[in-house]
Amino acid sequence: MVLFGVFFSGFGFACAQDYTFRELAETEAGYILKCQFIDETSQANGAINDIYGSPTWVVPRENAMAILGLLMAGEVLENDTFRAKAQLSADYLVKVQDKDGAWYNQYNYTTPGTGKAEDKEALAKSPTQTAEVLIAFYKLGFDPGRYLAMKKGAMYLMSCQKHGGDGFLLGAGKDSEGNYRVWRWATDNSYAYQALKAAEVWALNSNDYRFALSCAAASRKILKGINSTLYIKNPYDPDFGVWRRVVDGTNQQVDPQNHDWINYAPQMLNVPCLGVGRARVGKWIHDKFQKSDGACVWDDYANTDRESPGFSFQAVLSWRSLSQSEFYLPALNWALASGLWQVDLDDNGVAGGWIDWIEAQAKQPAEWWNRFIDTSFYSIAAYNGGYDFSIVPSWLRIGYADPKQNADTIPCYLKLKLEFPREGE
Repeated sequence: MVLFGVFFSGFGFACAQDYTFRELAETEAGYILKCQFIDETSQANGAINDIYGSPTWVVPRENAMAILGLLMAGEVLENDTFRAKAQLSADYLVKVQDKDGAWYNQYNYTTPGTGKAEDKEALAKSPTQTAEVLIAFYKLGFDPGRYLAMKKGAMYLMSCQKHGGDGFLLGAGKDSEGNYRVWRWATDNSYAYQALKAAEVWALNSNDYRFALSCAAASRKILKGINSTLYIKNPYDPDFGVWRRVVDGTNQQVDPQNHDWINYAPQMLNVPCLGVGRARVGKWIHDKFQKSDGACVWDDYANTDRESPGFSFQAVLSWRSLSQSEFYLPALNWALASGLWQVDLDDNGVAGGWIDWIEAQAKQPAEWWNRFIDTSFYSIAAYNGGYDFSIVPSWLRIGYADPKQNADTIPCYLKLKLEFPREGE
């Protein structure tokens, strides 16, 4: 049981101090499974569509977040079925990985893109598509059969660091023509840091020490890039203490007046860089995005009235890690009171999922079918104490070099030859 500000009785809610989130976890994991395509005769078996329906809108990074949601629900509910279904999604993702190690932005069953020539962005390859999948693979547990996919994905991320990036920060992946993009986003680099740490651990498990070194070096460079280029150090800057959302190919900030969750991605993703863990990050999120009713809006430039369960839950993950209950309790209570949680059967006969947004002034929500699988994960995590995206496992913590203190050192496990358990020992 987690202490906080909401309590279920059936699917009702009221303000209280004790909250058991099993019902929400079961409902949201169930919704994810309703979106999963199951057909053992199809190569798309295991794919999870972004919303309920046939797998014509399959986004790898959303599948990755759905995997995390299923794993968390399985732990809370002590139900191995959710892990088994998460493994099916991972099997699908291995099958559709491209030869360069990346995943396309979208798939129609197993075919990259949407099938429409005008949807070029679906054929681009954002680093987050690859990085989030690698994080999900890691959280599922080491699997020698998936190591090649993990390694190829990490190599793609490192290629984005070299081509389009500046050798430290990653560029924004490849466009639909296969050309590397040069803008450098806080999200891409935060996810990539954790993904490369995941690949590093799997390389150690595979006795692939040379590649572990490569991953360790690449992740250290990302930290240097975040600290030197993205972190806002000037105490007179109104955004002091958070991060630039994006810089261009010359590392100049793009649209500095625009802010959204990307500005605090390093905090949400537990990246051990400058600024993470500081209370001012949570206060900045509150000041920029949280409304008086507790909800968070999409951004502070184009959608300042669009309240969002998903972005509220992402903020909650940051506030929880910062122990700022004065911010996360109102957000959680708003979500339950918003009417956006689909607790009743919809027109498809499906319950679960969160309607994506509501225009607060007009009280006009998105269409009822706009319920995305990643929001289901974020809700499970937000109501269950948060989520730690950190990769370093317990058996490495004692001998692991702290990148913030020893940025240029070789990780201790390689110096000591080696201090982690092997099978049979």
